[in-house]
Amino acid sequence: MAGCNTITEKLRSSDPIEVREACFLAGEENCTEAIPQLVNLLKSSNVGVQEAAELSLRKLGGEVTIQALVPLLWEDDVSIRNVAVDILRDIGEQGIDILLDLLYESDPDIRIFAVDILGNIKSIMVVKPLCDILSSDPDPNVRSQAAISLGKIGYLEAVPCLENALGDEEWVRFAAIEALKRLGSEASAEVLINHLGKGSDLIDAAIIDALAEMGKVRMVPSLLNKLETDNIPLRNKIIQALVTLMGSRTLELLSEGQRNRFEDYLIEALSDEDRDVQVAALKGLSCIKNDRAARAILDFAAELDEEKDEELLEEIRDILKGFGVTPSLLQDLNSGEEKRKLFAIRLLCEMDTPEAREVLVDIFWNVDRDIQREISKALCDKGEEDVRDFFLDVLERHKDGKVIKNALKFLGEKLRFEDAAPRLLRFLDHPYDDVKEVALNACIALGSDYIKERFMEMASSENPLHRLMAIYAFGRFGEKRFLPYIQRALEDEEEDIRKVAVESYILCCEDEDEIIENIVPRLQDISKEVRVSALDALYQLKDKSKIISYVVGKLEDDDDWVKMRAMEILGEIKEGFDIGVLEPILKGNNNLLKIKVVETLDKIESPEATRLLIEFLNEEQDPEVQALVEKILARKS
Repeated sequence: MAGCNTITEKLRSSDPIEVREACFLAGEENCTEAIPQLVNLLKSSNVGVQEAAELSLRKLGGEVTIQALVPLLWEDDVSIRNVAVDILRDIGEQGIDILLDLLYESDPDIRIFAVDILGNIKSIMVVKPLCDILSSDPDPNVRSQAAISLGKIGYLEAVPCLENALGDEEWVRFAAIEALKRLGSEASAEVLINHLGKGSDLIDAAIIDALAEMGKVRMVPSLLNKLETDNIPLRNKIIQALVTLMGSRTLELLSEGQRNRFEDYLIEALSDEDRDVQVAALKGLSCIKNDRAARAILDFAAELDEEKDEELLEEIRDILKGFGVTPSLLQDLNSGEEKRKLFAIRLLCEMDTPEAREVLVDIFWNVDRDIQREISKALCDKGEEDVRDFFLDVLERHKDGKVIKNALKFLGEKLRFEDAAPRLLRFLDHPYDDVKEVALNACIALGSDYIKERFMEMASSENPLHRLMAIYAFGRFGEKRFLPYIQRALEDEEEDIRKVAVESYILCCEDEDEIIENIVPRLQDISKEVRVSALDALYQLKDKSKIISYVVGKLEDDDDWVKMRAMEILGEIKEGFDIGVLEPILKGNNNLLKIKVVETLDKIESPEATRLLIEFLNEEQDPEVQALVEKILARKS
């Protein structure tokens, strides 16, 4: 163990590393003799030395350290002064008397530092001195800091002097309000209540905000008594606090007459310039749920900007959904003002009630196409049997693809209304492909015997699209009885139909040998898309040993994409085949295929695969391929 003499000697070294080590040792060895040097080293230009000196001073602590640090409060260098203040905050409790003496320095900045430091000492001993400063210091900035510190310390004995500070300059009052809020006691809340209306609007607002944050429900009656004031901004802040504290329970405390006045006040508060007050008024009105409240909220929403106030408008819609279909909402729906009408329609679209759906159905044919799209989407998502006839009518009368798709989805996928089958089938020949697709899915979802019989007829149609739809549908039905149709489609002249037939066959057939017998021939199909689909279908079989030879065979396919899909499957299977079959591709000239082989060998993760990669790396010249192999081998090592 190093002695203090050795440590203090090393602290004078010109080597920063040695000085830093000595700083740490001073703290470890409790070498109080080094304190003056450590304090001086806080001014070092070496950050590491500064940090080491600071750490040891915190560890040593005590009155000697505090006494040595105090002169740094007069330092011109702000960073050094701040370090000293920060250390004193940490260890100040060990030398309270030294810090208390600083309260009477002539320099107000020093008094502020002292008050700040004392605010971090959780001791009753500092409460009275700080209260004295709060009441008598000539500098308002010092008094303000004293209030802040009393709030941080947290002793309720500070409440009386903080109450007196509410008669001080406005800046000090704000600090006292914050301190009383931080104390959080019933006494401090009572003090704040009693001072409402005795200061500026800003002071009143700060008091109200403090009371709301304190969450003292016992203050609600006192706040209600303060509502009857001509000071409208103050009243609005009180409303905000009441809603924050009690929400819907506020109404339970009011008589009928008070409730009516409270409703008036809430409506008036919507005109306040403070957005927080407006939001509180909206929440208050949401608890009342009468048409007068709905009218006020709708009028307020009409004044907002759709882009700037998007979040608030969303919140308003959530509130109004709780009101249901009100006379005021219907009034706006029939309004000549387009903005109000559109808001009402979109609000109805968000409601999930029979009443809202009935109104939307009634207005549907009287609004423009874009709004019809929104309404049909809402009715599709939220509708039940009550909108069935509406959507049947849409299929008969409407020409817009998006509206028709909503009707098809509802009747087929959601309601599964079998009587709609003939209408759904009709849209399989619609001019728009996206409508055809939705109609096909709707028919599949319906899945009635009538639908399946029509698809069986379509499977023999001269129209290739009908055959394609039928074979696709058979796969989704997944019934073995459709296999003969699908088997015939495997030889169809249209490659898209053959491809879909491959996909559908495996969905309807459970016998793996039968699947192999019928799908393997498609590995020789003239279409690469069909060949890839055949590989994918075979890969879905549980017994992978049955398909390995067929997959390996496709490594010699004429198309690179087929070869790559075969390699991907081998990489997933990992075993049961000789990886040497991949070697000829590595020796070829196609970098894309080489990379795919490298990735496949990486997945296989066998010693043979690693050996093949190493041999390949020694021969390969392409930098991109080399880099990939090196990365894989580095990860495996």
